[in-house]
Amino acid sequence: MSKISFVALFVVSLGGLVACQSQSVEGVYGGVEMSVSAMVGGGMQRSDIVLYLRPDGTFTDALHKPDWRTDVKGTYVVKNQEVVLTYAGKERKTTHEIHPKGYLLAYGQSPLFPMVMDKKVPAGGFKYTGGSGGGGGLSGITYVGSFSQRTIYFDGKGTFSHKRFSSTVVAGGQVGGGSTRGDDQGGTYEYKNGVLQLKYRNGQQSTHSLFFMEGKDPFLALDGYIYMPDKPEEADQSQTKSEAKQVPKVLSPAELLTKVREVQGGDALDAISTIHIQLKDAQGREIVAQTDYERQRGLVKMRAAGQLVYVEYYEGNSGWQWLQGKKTPLTPARMKELTLAPYLGVAGLNRERIATLRKGTVSATEDGGYVLSYQVNGQTLKLIFDQDFQLVGEEKPSASGTVAVAMSRFKKVDGVLLPFNEKQTAGSQKVEFRVSDYLINQLGEKDWEVNLP
Repeated sequence: MSKISFVALFVVSLGGLVACQSQSVEGVYGGVEMSVSAMVGGGMQRSDIVLYLRPDGTFTDALHKPDWRTDVKGTYVVKNQEVVLTYAGKERKTTHEIHPKGYLLAYGQSPLFPMVMDKKVPAGGFKYTGGSGGGGGLSGITYVGSFSQRTIYFDGKGTFSHKRFSSTVVAGGQVGGGSTRGDDQGGTYEYKNGVLQLKYRNGQQSTHSLFFMEGKDPFLALDGYIYMPDKPEEADQSQTKSEAKQVPKVLSPAELLTKVREVQGGDALDAISTIHIQLKDAQGREIVAQTDYERQRGLVKMRAAGQLVYVEYYEGNSGWQWLQGKKTPLTPARMKELTLAPYLGVAGLNRERIATLRKGTVSATEDGGYVLSYQVNGQTLKLIFDQDFQLVGEEKPSASGTVAVAMSRFKKVDGVLLPFNEKQTAGSQKVEFRVSDYLINQLGEKDWEVNLP
């Protein structure tokens, strides 16, 4: 498989929807908008949105301020299934659609869900992960910018604890040790009508705004920031391996690739001329990526809340992207990046391209696996294999650093062993994608047609 890298507008959809009972919209709404950075190569910038719509027609989005109860940022009206916000003293209006299920669609795409402030705080851990800059995600561009992570735990009986981490990240690493980490002692808490009082064991106290969405997977809006449930990663039993075996020697690239091809599909790898991939991100965004190796073309389409929000197409040495209603040519740096795609993943194991991989070098890993490093157009790529010669990861360069990809949930599709789960790490930025389907050699010309809004 060769993934088509792209940049796109990500918006977080969080589930557990509340049925709409009337046009009454007063209350607190929260959600997250992920927007594309202006930097070359894309990158994602997070914006947490929390609105307090009062019964008197005023609102505030400054839930981090101590006076959030009385702070007024402007007024709102409800008209034609929309909430129109007018900011005081500014020539600014924003419109949020009222969805039939009771939540708002910020800017027509980002779901803002109704939250409560008069019930018991749900027990469990909740984590905020934020940052901004260029890179990360499926763009294949390393995250560059700031990163912070905060986690708070409530036991449901009045006791809390939390920890935090922050750093500056560039080209896949931290800049000059620019990071801080803290684990607070915690203490007790009281909560009433949207106000959270924290009393630490060391005697310190702090006051915060807190709202939460009820349901199977509740999330919090703490001081205007969205905290998602912090769940331990579920073990994938299907990927459990036997204890690591010691590798008696480092194989040559040719020896390694011969064994790997046998595991990944053999001659079936050589039969792939086109591939169509349907996948979703962790927030449920729908993505279609397809590649035609013979004509050297690729297409990516992404939908958020059912709406087409991003398209990227290339053929040969040129291409274009469509984003936020604008169609622009792909940059030379982007095109250079796309030329690497046929040499990554199982696509690189095709007999027409494997000669390039055989010119690389092999090193052994501590757990008995292998790393194959090789050059394409002067850039270093890496494929990572486990002790059973199965492809489990890759590393690829981007405009600003290195992106590492971990693969899991393998299944055979038309004789080829393919991953149905990928986790991409670019510095401190981590993104997970789940594949729902692969179509091999089933694309026709109509599948390459794009009807832009």
